[in-house]
Amino acid sequence: MKDSEFFEACAEEIDKGWCQNSLGAWYHSTGDVCAVGAMYRVAPTVPGQRGGGQLTLMQFAIRQAAFQQHVGTDHIPDWNDLPGRTKDQVYDAFMGLAKKLRNEGE
Repeated sequence: MKDSEFFEACAEEIDKGWCQNSLGAWYHSTGDVCAVGAMYRVAPTVPGQRGGGQLTLMQFAIRQAAFQQHVGTDHIPDWNDLPGRTKDQVYDAFMGLAKKLRNEGE
């Protein structure tokens, strides 16, 4: 899976349902996910988790770092949980990064 496809799939997970302030759970009991939860759901790195494909921990860390740089944070959960943050902003951040990567030729 290309990086752009990964981030598009994360946006799709956010579109299905987004949550904030889940106390480190990454997902809500309703199945909604935060930004980090969307990344884990798309490409789990921990054995036994469900998702669209396996990444090594290093590959996952590189994608997390790319998202952090894109949104200007060093801690995605704080960015996701910022008061006033909206589902649309999280969705747009993932889609914006996907578009940027495609435009740069990945």
